[in-house]
Amino acid sequence: MHYRADDVRKLASEFARFGEVVAGSEKEHHLLEVVRSLVEGYADKIVVEPVPVTTWREELCVIEAGGKIYSCSIQPPYNGYIDVEFSPSQAVVVSLYDLSHGKVGKDTIYGRVIVVDVPRNPDDIADVAIELLSMEPSLIIFSDPVDSLRRIVVLNKLIELYEYAEPPKTPVIIVPRSSVRELLSNDVVRVLGSSIARESYGYNLVAWRFGGGDNSLYIAAHHDHWFQGASDDVLGVAIAVELFRKPPAMLSRHSIALALFTAEEGFPEKINSFYWLVGSRHFVSKHFNELVEELLALVNIDVVYGERVKVASSNPWILAALQGVASTELDSIFFDSFSFTQAGLPALTLHALEDALHSGIYHTSIDTVDRVPIDTIERFLGIVTQVVRRVLELKPISLGDVEHVLVEKIIRCGGTNIDVAEALYSFFKALERCSDVEALRRVLNLFTRMATKVFAVPDVETGIGVIEKTLLLSCPVKGYAIPVSPNLSSVNECFEIHKLNLSLVRDILSEACRK
Repeated sequence: MHYRADDVRKLASEFARFGEVVAGSEKEHHLLEVVRSLVEGYADKIVVEPVPVTTWREELCVIEAGGKIYSCSIQPPYNGYIDVEFSPSQAVVVSLYDLSHGKVGKDTIYGRVIVVDVPRNPDDIADVAIELLSMEPSLIIFSDPVDSLRRIVVLNKLIELYEYAEPPKTPVIIVPRSSVRELLSNDVVRVLGSSIARESYGYNLVAWRFGGGDNSLYIAAHHDHWFQGASDDVLGVAIAVELFRKPPAMLSRHSIALALFTAEEGFPEKINSFYWLVGSRHFVSKHFNELVEELLALVNIDVVYGERVKVASSNPWILAALQGVASTELDSIFFDSFSFTQAGLPALTLHALEDALHSGIYHTSIDTVDRVPIDTIERFLGIVTQVVRRVLELKPISLGDVEHVLVEKIIRCGGTNIDVAEALYSFFKALERCSDVEALRRVLNLFTRMATKVFAVPDVETGIGVIEKTLLLSCPVKGYAIPVSPNLSSVNECFEIHKLNLSLVRDILSEACRK
């Protein structure tokens, strides 16, 4: 099947006309009605499942100065009103360098309006905001270098754990850099804003086309997005819908499912610091037993942008199968595929997150469909088609390729210790002795669940906050294991857990192959 990028762009433009679609909003409901109408003629079954969420809406964000009105954006999930008036003399411009090197104290920040640049990685806005909020300013204004509005979630806790978190009481807003320069040249500046957070229901939509096989290939994307959200993830939704309506010929012997997840950007009903991937986590939790039996693999499409398309997966047989198709990396806690990986279910995400971050377009008001080149859409279509083909050609599994890719990824993570290496060698030998392909596949899924760990480690580059690193049979010297537990008492204990898990997986494999 040949896919036309123009058809995908038309679909994306139809979805983008709803503007900002936040989980639990009326717009989400209307968008899914449109999607359902587009796929119901092709589907054998469609299910729309409610997911408890906290929805959020910005009602107003403007700045009055010198007789002019400037636009701003409130950082979710701030809940309440903003009415702050100040003169330039009451504003403090803070450099990221000074903040990261401890040169900014509470005496400088307390009760003042703080102006600071958006960091090179926009996600670090949350880290910078938390650092500044601890010094109790009256308002934080981020100056955006791409002259746009932007949304980044800011909570009072940073590390992704299942513990209660809430929006800060001090508002955080973003203003285009050119507007900031003008604002600070006026005698009086007034910031007015209002936003609302409330409990609601978002919706996952899953549609199936039943084929002749026992296993289903899931094509997934998330339909909630900030602003128009062309690259993140309206175009991903459009590509997923197009693949479902016009599946490649190779899929005729398999069932195919379209899975559109809510609240990838946030938020759960009771907000915690692991506030995203809400829809996909809910889906995996509710349907785990069925997914273990029926899921061949989940192919998630996210951040359709730029030229460097990557495949993120922690599953050994997926990584081995996709060699030569695209650059591969371990699955990330930022993608819906991680909800499946965390449960030991085979999954991957096709993305260009790094390009979107470096371009400045990430989560901004300029992330519109017309700004994503047609050749970018064509590139994603070509690679996702190759990925689907390779995933469907996984049997028989090449154990040599599996072992090679595992060793390569472990080395890239910083390596492991000698005890874990010996346990891994024994595991490889057990794999070679097993001729049951289905048992091999299931055990490698279990291996993925046990061997993949995500850690929050200090961000050495910026000196502020943490970064999230996915590691395979590796352990950082400093860090928090996330999202389940904050405890990492020692590196040795971490390696001991890996060694024990490898022994357990090897024993499970031996038992499965005897049956």
